[in-house]
Amino acid sequence: MASFSQPSSQYNQEVKKECRSRLIEHAVRCLTVERDTSACVQRDHVERVWKQLHESGEAQHYFSTGERQEIEAEIKQWELFHDSQVQTRKPSELRVCYLGGDNPINDLEVLIKNGVLCQNVWAIEKDSKTLQEAWQSINQSSLRNVRLFKGDILNFLKDFEGQFDIIYFDACGTLPAAKQNTLKVVGYVFLYNKLTSPGALITNFSFPPKLPTQPEDAANVQSEADEERNRIRFLSGEYLKYRMCNTIRGDNLPDYNAEYLSKRTDEENYSDYVTYQVIDLAYLFIPTQRMLLSTGKSLWDQMFVSRGDFLKELKTFFTENQSTEATESKSSEDELQLKRKNLKRLCKRQCKEDAINSWLRRIGAGLESDKPSNTLCKAWVNEIFPDWQTSPLKKEEISLLLLTPLLFSSQSYIYSFSNNDFLTKCLGPLSQACHGERGKFPSCCDVATSTHTTCMVGGLLFGQMAYPSFPVIDKLLRLNYTAKGRKMFSDVFIFDKCRYLYEQFPSVDCACFAIDEPKQQMVFRMVVDGLRKHLRAICEEDVFQCCNTASINHVVDGGVDFPNSWQVFPNRQPVEFLLLKEKANGLVKAAKYTDAVEIYDECLVLCPENAVIFANIAHCQLKLNLPANAKDSCNEALRLDPENVKARYRRAMAFKMMKDYSKAVEDLEKVLRNDKDNKDAERLLSECENLRVYSS
Repeated sequence: MASFSQPSSQYNQEVKKECRSRLIEHAVRCLTVERDTSACVQRDHVERVWKQLHESGEAQHYFSTGERQEIEAEIKQWELFHDSQVQTRKPSELRVCYLGGDNPINDLEVLIKNGVLCQNVWAIEKDSKTLQEAWQSINQSSLRNVRLFKGDILNFLKDFEGQFDIIYFDACGTLPAAKQNTLKVVGYVFLYNKLTSPGALITNFSFPPKLPTQPEDAANVQSEADEERNRIRFLSGEYLKYRMCNTIRGDNLPDYNAEYLSKRTDEENYSDYVTYQVIDLAYLFIPTQRMLLSTGKSLWDQMFVSRGDFLKELKTFFTENQSTEATESKSSEDELQLKRKNLKRLCKRQCKEDAINSWLRRIGAGLESDKPSNTLCKAWVNEIFPDWQTSPLKKEEISLLLLTPLLFSSQSYIYSFSNNDFLTKCLGPLSQACHGERGKFPSCCDVATSTHTTCMVGGLLFGQMAYPSFPVIDKLLRLNYTAKGRKMFSDVFIFDKCRYLYEQFPSVDCACFAIDEPKQQMVFRMVVDGLRKHLRAICEEDVFQCCNTASINHVVDGGVDFPNSWQVFPNRQPVEFLLLKEKANGLVKAAKYTDAVEIYDECLVLCPENAVIFANIAHCQLKLNLPANAKDSCNEALRLDPENVKARYRRAMAFKMMKDYSKAVEDLEKVLRNDKDNKDAERLLSECENLRVYSS
């Protein structure tokens, strides 16, 4: 590929270039060679769950031979459907949209290097002068077929017909930003369905720098910078208090969250806020907004008399369930208790609702009245719910909107707000299936009740209507670097619309024709199982929240988790750290172990708790004949990661060099329990066992 002259700017700093390269390379790889694993529910998940049910005897207990054969045939059909939804892609088939800037060659070079065609790239720039500079940059290169678009990115996302496999939003500003509409841009990606599935959204946002002491004539600049940091600190901290109530963390009490967040730096909190904010837009905020603000005749309109009545009834539902004064209610005490019980089950953690209300009160008011208004709080409301001022939504109703997916999974909610036609057509047969003859809604390894069944339909209804996009957590890449004093936070999100789940089952209008079919029902439940497992650590409260699904826990004693189950966020890695690590690895290959240790020590300054670096240092220390030092390095690695096989193997080598053969044998036996095919460990174990005998 030809090389191109590049202007000198912050965009050509080594760390920026390295970050750009890693982000794009990762996105292309996930959507091409790793595409079959870039889904929340992988193709083999249903087959593996069904195998577990067979091995446990559950399948034989609940289904006849004929029903089992039908289910197995349905699984094969689902696998074909999964293939049709995930499909395959070559790099040359990927369509890309990104912000061009004055020199779009920066990103274009990396895209072309990774196999993307110029003709499939759209570069957006709204400033006429900058657009002219961008065209001149392209005109002087051999990459003449890139599509430059003059206009605002918001208008482009709204008006452009078609979808993109990769959208690269290199905003460089904060999330949100008072003047840039950064949050609204991300919202429009999902509101107007601009990403394919799976599709990659690459984002890059900054944290305001803390400026050094300024001369008196620049005092205003310093004050403005400090205020920007304060606004972001408040916004990200308050959001995380709300957000942590919807994760797998066990102690999700508001006071606990506040204490936990206070121990972290502002940058660390902002780093997680950015990732959560984008994910929440995709699967929660924009889908529920789409439902509540939809126009025209839809299933939503059929289910509820009017949107205004729905919001009114929704408020009443919460008010009545939270009321503690039975005398003010026409309901009996037993009915009130049942309502309270339903609400607790609905929210699962009362602190989630408290956190939502607290967060939105602060957002609505900005900072306290005796302080300047937080413009970023106002930007959050305006950008995350586009055009909300002209819609029937009010600020005080946003909290109800955020709870909509939970309500959609609630039996009491559906029965309270669904009209009779819907109940008769769908929920009636569904309820009968729950309590009818054996095999209609078998419990298998969960406990199937009418509540669980109704919640399954509620979750299906929400997904079919709202079109949520879920993150593929094990494909999430999180990087950061520093450019011109600003800390930059970059993410690659792979989003999956999971249509192989929501469109596998008939539409809700026709659900009554399939709800009592074991083959339809079981495949659907096993796919839900995969989605729940994959997302449980991130958003378990909002994904089929009230239902137990097939094989949500191990069916077979000693069974193993599926490859992408129980995922949590990967740690964010500094690009500077990655560059240093690669440099040190190169020195190791060149047998320059002392120099490599020095560079690895620099890595630990950036990432002090990185088990891999400690294990690498131990390798160098063994080569330098420093077994005691190597043992200490391995101890640190194992403290951080008890399952680190390399660290345990290298500690065994250190023990052998120190003639402590018993401890070496102990470590090697543990290595082989985790890595049975490790020939080096087998050989070393044999040597140490012999040496232990001879030395005794």
